Amino acid sequence: MTKQLPERPQHHKTKNRGYIRTRCEKTGKRKTKYFKGEFGSVQMWDDFNAWRRREMGQRVPARPTLDQAARSPSQAAASTIYELCSIFMASCLRDRRQGRPDQSKSDAAEITHTKLALRLLTPYADMAVDDFKTAHLAMARETEIAMGNSCKTINGKIQKIVRMFRHAAAEEICTGETWKRLEAWYKDKKLTPKKNKNIPGPRKVHAAPLEDVLAVAAAAPPTIGCMITVQSATGMRSANVCGMSWDRIDQSLYKKEGIWKYTPDRHKQTDSGHTLSVFLGPQAIQAILDYENIRPDKGHPFLFNPRATRSWRYFNNQKPPQQRKATGASLKILRRLKKGPATSLDLKKIRPHYRNQLQRLKNLGYEIDVAVAVNHRHPTIFTLIAQPQRQPPQLKTWQHYYQQQTGAGANMVFSTKSYCDAVQRVQRRIGSSHWTPHQLRHLHNERLVESQYGDSGAAAVLGHNTLEMTRNYSKSQDERLAAQVQRLLG
Repeated sequence: MTKQLPERPQHHKTKNRGYIRTRCEKTGKRKTKYFKGEFGSVQMWDDFNAWRRREMGQRVPARPTLDQAARSPSQAAASTIYELCSIFMASCLRDRRQGRPDQSKSDAAEITHTKLALRLLTPYADMAVDDFKTAHLAMARETEIAMGNSCKTINGKIQKIVRMFRHAAAEEICTGETWKRLEAWYKDKKLTPKKNKNIPGPRKVHAAPLEDVLAVAAAAPPTIGCMITVQSATGMRSANVCGMSWDRIDQSLYKKEGIWKYTPDRHKQTDSGHTLSVFLGPQAIQAILDYENIRPDKGHPFLFNPRATRSWRYFNNQKPPQQRKATGASLKILRRLKKGPATSLDLKKIRPHYRNQLQRLKNLGYEIDVAVAVNHRHPTIFTLIAQPQRQPPQLKTWQHYYQQQTGAGANMVFSTKSYCDAVQRVQRRIGSSHWTPHQLRHLHNERLVESQYGDSGAAAVLGHNTLEMTRNYSKSQDERLAAQVQRLLG
């Protein structure tokens, strides 16, 4: 009689781990077996499958990772789901120019998306390709739903798996019925926010509050404040703001039209062959020029340098240097010298090794005249001539702190994440509401849509190819239209 083993572990919601309950054959007591890693992770499924093989008396093979298997896939032995995944991953690495200098960010993102999608098939790694049914695909989707992912994310991963089986059918690795059955199930059971209301749908991104934007820009370091002002005045994406450089800005239009033209080196649709031109108006130009006058890193290839922001923190938090004063034995000797000339015998009564204290007084700026004795029978006479002039403490400059940093390990340019983190640190410090730099793009879009130029003007400024995308950035106009209608007919 074969031993009945569970097909998948249960989910412990408190610990977020996979577990099973078994009964000891000798004592009859129930015990709980927890698996490694978080629930639904690759580590959990590997541990679960290894446990199943041990319980069934099978040898646990030392299987390479998916990346290692993709380096040298064996198409002739593609009989299991794991081998099929390695073949599909190898084709993805080849098509997406893995390791080549011409690989784009979209290629790297596609490789990452493929890896995440194929991880859903970890429980079925040893299953035959043609034995994979729609029920297994449904169980993989339920794992994603339990992880709290959105409809768009889950549909993208399931579609990637179906595409892998279509590729296998084209290469005659599996039968066409397997692929068609999975594709029919995906089209019929595709998740939508309307039908599956318990699954998160696309989140509506609102414009950042203008009052909070102005408050954060005023309280932020000059680098971050300039970035916020430029992005809110142009509606650029965060990546384009972070990568601004003087060699990509055309200032020839300023005398005639009062604007600058910025052409990013790379943008969201570079790989699609589209071009993007961002026009900077008076507000953005003035913010950049003001920052250029005070920035400590003039000559840097990028306008906004993370190292300058880091040095500003030290510059802004510095305390005025304390005026050094005489203390202890040196203070006693100073009081004695203020009364009049003192001999070495007088100073020895205060401190036997008094010459160290005299040197401290000289370091503080006191001028002391020394009348050396003719011989050892006559003592040396010390006279206080002048006291140091008190000057106001001098604070160190922003450039000083910038030059003190070695720059080791520092990035040449902001990333979108580091830019967003810097903005949110200022928000927490001043108690502002939470918003992200991308919402500044929505803020500028609302200004343009509500102006006399409307949707077409907003699409031209933001670089949208369709008006539908511009309307997605805009808030609904139903309330304004309803108010106009009611004023006339209500």
